[in-house]
Amino acid sequence: MNRYPRWAWLPFVGGLALLAVPILGMLTRVPWGRLPELLISPRSLEALRLSLFTCLISTGIVLILGVPTALVLA
Repeated sequence: MNRYPRWAWLPFVGGLALLAVPILGMLTRVPWGRLPELLISPRSLEALRLSLFTCLISTGIVLILGVPTALVLA
């Protein structure tokens, strides 16, 4: 017996496509021969720093707001 209703698969597949299609699109455009050179370029390192910073800030916000909310809802 299936654990999830049939209609639940449609939003799941749509969400999965929203995540996978852009990543696959970027992977097809990468010049793999120049990858090491591109990864250590100043522009790439700055983008990585910015991504790490925003990730840490958003994780902190989620923890500060999410844990009390989960405790109230539990």
